[in-house]
Amino acid sequence: METQNELNKEILIIKTKIQQAFPELNGYLNEMPEYDPSFDKSGVNRLDLKDYLDSLKGILANNIKGS
Repeated sequence: METQNELNKEILIIKTKIQQAFPELNGYLNEMPEYDPSFDKSGVNRLDLKDYLDSLKGILANNIKGS
């Protein structure tokens, strides 16, 4: 199972890829809630991060398919 740090790194990589390769999708990123790893007391856990990462991967996959 991935740690929170690993999930955060992967989230950053996917978000950067979306922003650079598919700038038209930035609107979707703005609609998704942000997670700031400095707010550890926010109650965000690995499952939340995994769900967020899966959402980002879905956005990216759907756009790649549609290209």
